[in-house]
Amino acid sequence: MEVGQLQRSFVEYMASLFREGFLDAQFSQLQQLQDDSNPDFVVEVVSLFFEDSERLLNDLTMALDQPNVDFKQVDAHVHQLKGSSSSVGAQRVKNCCVPFRNCCEEQNTETCLRCLQQIKQEYLLVKNKLQTLFELAFFLATVGAADCSCWRSNSHGAITQCLTGLASPSEGKCLLNSVCREEFSFSDFLVDHIINFIHQIGLCLL
Repeated sequence: MEVGQLQRSFVEYMASLFREGFLDAQFSQLQQLQDDSNPDFVVEVVSLFFEDSERLLNDLTMALDQPNVDFKQVDAHVHQLKGSSSSVGAQRVKNCCVPFRNCCEEQNTETCLRCLQQIKQEYLLVKNKLQTLFELAFFLATVGAADCSCWRSNSHGAITQCLTGLASPSEGKCLLNSVCREEFSFSDFLVDHIINFIHQIGLCLL
């Protein structure tokens, strides 16, 4: 099987997160901070973002459900959410916070509720996208008994997961490193499992 097929599918999925505005350059910067001494850095930071966001969204829901809405408190929650989303590069969530804060200044409960629904939707979308990204990278690494878990940037700015061991044991080269362009011969078992997972998450082998 041509390694380019798997490589293009994985890289295209990550590139789509930037192209569709789910992520911005801040996420790439987080990945550059990850190294061998802290291989789970990105996952840990994103997990904290998930926790903070869900807490803040719950606080916002309760605050806007009060008979007399404290718009200063609502604005403070939105400000925190904007900072949290900005820190991980969750661009679409961050962008939703701007009109939300404007609605707080206008003290308009109805428009604030609409903004809350929009921001909840964007949060759930980016959460699903990031979880899929991490699950795919982990799946490929686990199936291939990979030793390398570093994130690398190729010349096009796309972030690729460097995975060793996905070729035959004698090859032992990275599957998704941008410098690896060779065609490998994969076992049928490995190919079937990778393709099934890719199809499950909606990727297309180009």
